[in-house]
Amino acid sequence: MTKLLVVGAGGRAGRAVVKQAAARGVAVTAAVRDPSAYGPVPDDVVLVRADVTDADSLAAAAAGHDTMVVTAARLDVDASEFFRAAATAVVDATTRAGVTRVVLTGIGTLWVSGHSSRLLDDPALPDEARTFSLGHLEQLRVVETADVDWLIVAPPPVFLEEDGDPHPWMVATSPEDAGPFSFADLGAALLDEALSPKHHREVLQVTRS
Repeated sequence: MTKLLVVGAGGRAGRAVVKQAAARGVAVTAAVRDPSAYGPVPDDVVLVRADVTDADSLAAAAAGHDTMVVTAARLDVDASEFFRAAATAVVDATTRAGVTRVVLTGIGTLWVSGHSSRLLDDPALPDEARTFSLGHLEQLRVVETADVDWLIVAPPPVFLEEDGDPHPWMVATSPEDAGPFSFADLGAALLDEALSPKHHREVLQVTRS
């Protein structure tokens, strides 16, 4: 059975992955910076302390796990510095801990297909969104040169709905495929690719099917 570590498990995407993994009977460990702030923990879920930018704590949490899902994000620090540091620590920790696969959360503003332009390149994109998008771009630059089986799952470039029941998802082929999407939907896509890998070393654009 796959042993799964969810890093950034206190956020909305992370909680969705943990909840769905526990419901599927997956052995899951939830890693957060402050376990005391997590609240009720689902049955059979192990809660541990780890910082996604600290390779030592991350490697310790990852020991004995097969796969890591990374959903961590911070809005109180520089996005490029955070995502670069986080991706670097993740690559280091997975190598040290022997984790065979890492699935990371991406962002819809980096979606591109054929000759379509990215939302990131649209001058009308708000500065805050651009800054956060550039952080995710730094994440991609780190992992794409790493010797690890990685995947970035990018939701549609829409505001994600709050958690409910996840919908079936599919690979998007164009920004025009974007439609309603929720954190539960994102959690399902991340978890499916963590447990039954079908895509490798790419940015996987997803939407509801």
